Amino acid sequence: MITVKQLLSFLLLSMFSVVTMAQEEEEIFVDNGIKYAVTSPTTVAVKGRGENKAEKLVIPEKVRNYTVSAIADWAFFFDSDLQGISIPKTVTSIEERAFYGCRNLSEIQLPENLTELGEAVFTNCQLLKKVHIPAGVTVLKDNLFMDCSGLTEVTVGPNVTKMGSTVFSGCKSLKAFEIPKSVTEMGYGVFRLCEQLTKISLPEGITSLGEGFFEGCQRITEMVIPESVTTIDNNVFKNCFALSKLTLPKSLTSIGEQAFLGCENLEDFKIPASVTSIGSLAFCTCPKLTTMEIPEGITVISDNLFAGCRGLKSVKLPSTITSIQVAAFENCSALTDIVIPEGVTYIGNYALNACSSIKKFRLPSTLQEIGYQVFGENENIEEIHVAALQPPVCTIGPNGEKEAAEQVLSNAILYVPKGCKKNYAISEGWMDFKNIKEEMLTGIDGLEGAKMVCTVSGKNILISHYTGPLDIYSLGGELLKSMNVKGNATITLNYSGAILLKAKKQVLKLSL
Repeated sequence: MITVKQLLSFLLLSMFSVVTMAQEEEEIFVDNGIKYAVTSPTTVAVKGRGENKAEKLVIPEKVRNYTVSAIADWAFFFDSDLQGISIPKTVTSIEERAFYGCRNLSEIQLPENLTELGEAVFTNCQLLKKVHIPAGVTVLKDNLFMDCSGLTEVTVGPNVTKMGSTVFSGCKSLKAFEIPKSVTEMGYGVFRLCEQLTKISLPEGITSLGEGFFEGCQRITEMVIPESVTTIDNNVFKNCFALSKLTLPKSLTSIGEQAFLGCENLEDFKIPASVTSIGSLAFCTCPKLTTMEIPEGITVISDNLFAGCRGLKSVKLPSTITSIQVAAFENCSALTDIVIPEGVTYIGNYALNACSSIKKFRLPSTLQEIGYQVFGENENIEEIHVAALQPPVCTIGPNGEKEAAEQVLSNAILYVPKGCKKNYAISEGWMDFKNIKEEMLTGIDGLEGAKMVCTVSGKNILISHYTGPLDIYSLGGELLKSMNVKGNATITLNYSGAILLKAKKQVLKLSL
């Protein structure tokens, strides 16, 4: 049951809340057809129009003894009548979306005392052509000029330190913009779809290029990325059709998905040794690339990485990779030189499909699985050399896929390690080759810097300078011993004849 004391307390609290809310409500009035809100005992903010439907508005410095200090948020939101506005020098802040969607606004001069421009202030002001942002503004916030399709010129002061996301996205008429050297932080999609942009330089100090930063900038021809940048995110230069010359910084560590997809004129460039990650489709359909080297440290060749690079002739893969993903080199029709290094365990579907200039493949001893249509539509393949003693899992593909590979299966010679032909001839995928031959393994193509040293003393094998798994096979493919070695080891094997030692990145042939 509620006591009298509790009831009085509730009533007092309710009265206090009502008074507080009343105090917090804006005092709004209309003067000369313009709506204002009182923001302090001495200042007001413009809230929009009253009954004034003029195409051009003049905002006074003072109204009813108040100083006009701001344009409030959403003040002229989608005001299609507004063509021009004069803003007094007393205004220091224009809040978010103040002129959003004013599609006929073509004239505006920002006051020199301005210090604050909110998010999306001029979004979709399609007729706006020239804007000067005063020196007091230090941040260009998200979507500030987004979809201002007629904007041709923007100048900013030297004190800007940050540019938000999609600031100029969709500014299709913007040809140049000078980013102040003071800028150290920039969001994603800043210049996305600026189709006329031709000249721009990036300031030292920024550490990343956000997603879609220059996507669809069709006229940029050259780009030097500052040494401070460590990350190029997804889609950064996607569909930059004219981009031909590119310089990447030595500090770069990652290149995102589709980063250079569709850069039709991009010429050969060097990927820095510092890069440890390259996303899928990063260089897809870049037909003018001819020679590329992937740096050591990369462990995965991502899906569709170079798919459709029809001019690519040579690729050097690092010794650190363990997998080549789906369609990584599909339709690289000029590719003639590629060595798949020891250590690769997986090659995905279509990885080398339609690479019609390749005549010889060598697959490493470490390979465990190869997807379907890896060799499909490669009608000029003459030889495929597989160093794996145990047949890797191999799927040629369903009926339609198998028919596409029929010429390879019929004409190419499949070379397998001596003594392994029987196993390959009964294994799925490999059994479809019409011509299988055996060859002696003398080493592994692409092996660099192998350190394991082996010597034989009677029935003992002395291993040194190696840590990792070690398998010992007969030449017929029988596993004789499997173990892990840490530094040095002595292995006694009750066996006579030739054997193969398979380490992480090395295959050695010895005789006991």
